[in-house]
Amino acid sequence: MRGGLHRLLGQDRVVSVMDWNSMQFAQLLYAVPISGNIVHPVDVRQPTGQVLSSMREAGGSSCLLYSPPFKGLAEAAVSAGLVKDEFCMSIDEATGQDLSHGNGGETGLPELDETRVASVLFSSGTTGKPKGVRYRHRDIVLTVWAMETGLSAFPGPPSRLTSSDTVFSLIPFFHLWSWGTLYISTLIGSNYVLGGRFDPRTTSELIKRSGATWMSMVPPTMFSALTSYDRDSLDGMKVLIGGSAIPSSILRFASEHSIELAGIYGFTDGLAAGIGTSEIMDDLPSRNADAVNAVTPLVFTDFQIGGDGSELGFQGTLVTGRLLQCA
Repeated sequence: MRGGLHRLLGQDRVVSVMDWNSMQFAQLLYAVPISGNIVHPVDVRQPTGQVLSSMREAGGSSCLLYSPPFKGLAEAAVSAGLVKDEFCMSIDEATGQDLSHGNGGETGLPELDETRVASVLFSSGTTGKPKGVRYRHRDIVLTVWAMETGLSAFPGPPSRLTSSDTVFSLIPFFHLWSWGTLYISTLIGSNYVLGGRFDPRTTSELIKRSGATWMSMVPPTMFSALTSYDRDSLDGMKVLIGGSAIPSSILRFASEHSIELAGIYGFTDGLAAGIGTSEIMDDLPSRNADAVNAVTPLVFTDFQIGGDGSELGFQGTLVTGRLLQCA
């Protein structure tokens, strides 16, 4: 596939992808950057106008790949002049034939220097207009290493991740590549589950079929919705949770159902910043509370509390410094 992308586009082109977490999308998260181009997972939950604005700020799209539910949105991007019609195609069509054809002759692929831009993402816009950030290969690799270290190397993470786990992340790929879970799972050799668009029923069924042991999600819209549908769906699970404050009701529920929780803290232009750990070993309620109310800074990072304690300073090699401004 990377050879097909390179022959079609050359290099340093933006490839926008509109899809939920699917096998084809997972393949593109690797193939596009390795082909020397820039993958832009589009936040398809944004209003149409904001999606088009983000694509424009990303530099337009040299290629747009979409799954069937987003055909209308893709056509709007073509009509707005953000991508040429001949370079707008369904993911099934592209990965099944056009871009995969002739992969045996992958000659002329560019050398992948660590400073080459690999991806562009936009924040969700909860505190203003979405903010776009470009990430180099170096930024992604260092973040993956730092997260895996935080999740496995310390003695205290309740949601400890190992190669024997089956990982099922409910975070969409357009949110920091599903918090980097696809790349982390590949690094350590764990099984990885792709669930498409989140809904409680299909997610609960897929947990049982796949034997998932480790998950990542946000508290109100995913954890609560899932456990409201099936109270036992997460029993015994290890869960990385973040994106908003963790309600005390979730902490109580988790402890009653033998669910191990760890909080994660990060932001679009700094990627992952910290993951919760705890030295409490034999008291799950206290351990869960400890691991979501405080986080341990990841390697390569440093936190500083400023002024009256209302400001948090953050520095490290994960801060990209390549910001876009979405109009």
